[in-house]
Amino acid sequence: MYISGTDKKSYMKTACVYLAVSAFCAVFGEVYEHFSHNVYSAYMVFAFAFPLAGAALCFLGISLFVLRMLRN
Repeated sequence: MYISGTDKKSYMKTACVYLAVSAFCAVFGEVYEHFSHNVYSAYMVFAFAFPLAGAALCFLGISLFVLRMLRN
């Protein structure tokens, strides 16, 4: 099985984009909670977890797996 270096870079880039989306959701949730007069939702508090666990960790794992496969 051959995987080019550009595939690894695209996986890392995708993981970084999803990490940025997760960070944005976390900051947005904090700002929302601050200005919501103590009315908040658990879905808003943990909104960052969906892009983090669903995509960023998956693509990061794939890129690390590809890096390990390329070394062997």
